[in-house]
Amino acid sequence: MYLFRNGLIRCLEVLNKQSPLRKNVRVRMPKYSKNINLLVTNEMVQSMLDKATNLRDKFLVAMLNFSGARPDELTRLRKKDMIQREDGCLEIKLHTDKLGKTDQEFVISDRTLTMKPDMQFFHIVYTYWATSNDDFLLSLTVRRIEQIIAQLSDGQLIPYNFRHSRLTKLARMGATIDQLMYWKGAKDPRSVGAYLRGKRVEFDKIE
Repeated sequence: MYLFRNGLIRCLEVLNKQSPLRKNVRVRMPKYSKNINLLVTNEMVQSMLDKATNLRDKFLVAMLNFSGARPDELTRLRKKDMIQREDGCLEIKLHTDKLGKTDQEFVISDRTLTMKPDMQFFHIVYTYWATSNDDFLLSLTVRRIEQIIAQLSDGQLIPYNFRHSRLTKLARMGATIDQLMYWKGAKDPRSVGAYLRGKRVEFDKIE
């Protein structure tokens, strides 16, 4: 809506007409009702898992916590998008179906994340995937995902909190810029700038 409004304003200005949008229309930008910078702790995740009454919702929470995936990516997650390697690790392929030239330039449409057996909540993700008979693992809309997360967190969290938390934790663990970009599914390094901090480094040799 914001881009449409500005585009229409520019078009009218080119035609030497005064845009009525400037004076008469107030466009509301989307606002998050929660603190999007709130970090999701392990205790919070465990509490949500304890409250979940079915394996599907536990899988949703565990996947958001592990991957920090966009909700729409999880709605597209199919059983064939996950495979188990010989070493026991799960390879999880996430797909983003964003439209537009700009999105194609700045978004990684397909990426694969690896979940190791010793990682937290692996057993939940593996059990749900292995026992599901459905093509799409989560037959949920984005809106329904938001509702489930709100219910399980007593209204504290939205799905984006998991995304922000995962990238923050990866950065603190020493992930490189390209690793953060891939995990986030972004081609533009500016998109991960908020998670970067300068570190003192001593080199043995500089040429």
